[in-house]
Amino acid sequence: GAVVGGANFTGGFAGGMGGETTNCYATGSVTGNDYVGGFVGSFIGSAANCYSVGEVEGTGSYVGGFAGYASNTVTDCFWNTQTSTQGTSAGGASCYGRDTSQMQTESTFANAGWKFPATWGMSATCVNDGYPTLRWTGGVPERPAGDGGQATPYQIASLANLLWIADNDGSWASGTYIVQTADIDASDSASWNGN
Repeated sequence: GAVVGGANFTGGFAGGMGGETTNCYATGSVTGNDYVGGFVGSFIGSAANCYSVGEVEGTGSYVGGFAGYASNTVTDCFWNTQTSTQGTSAGGASCYGRDTSQMQTESTFANAGWKFPATWGMSATCVNDGYPTLRWTGGVPERPAGDGGQATPYQIASLANLLWIADNDGSWASGTYIVQTADIDASDSASWNGN
């Protein structure tokens, strides 16, 4: 959704914040006056392993892709320079602006020390529009047992296995064998990609 601030301190995750924030993201658009950022408008704490991808519009001072203003530590955080329409951000040297293609590539984040697959996961086709998602929220692909051969077909036992098949189009090519080994409740997929 969109965040529209009447004046100052507007952000996709929070308008203003302190303390320690890790492993978070914001995807909505943000509009405000001063201290406007895709993730946070004004930041005086520490943040690590967070990102934002929404459009950022600010009419005053301290407007940035990830943070409008940051007086403390931002470590390995990212913002989408294309969708935010912001080429700069507060946050220092470890706050990285990347284009959409880079933001939808796991190695962009893994190379910065983000924990894949323990904390984060990505689905190229179904979940969170191809951006990282927190594993506990669901919708993270998991490779099924088997190798797709006739003697050892892919064994689909969960929604995560089914998502892996969807994300890896070579896994369902002609000559590939797949067997469903359990009932699958796909009700969690109703909210993927904001549907």
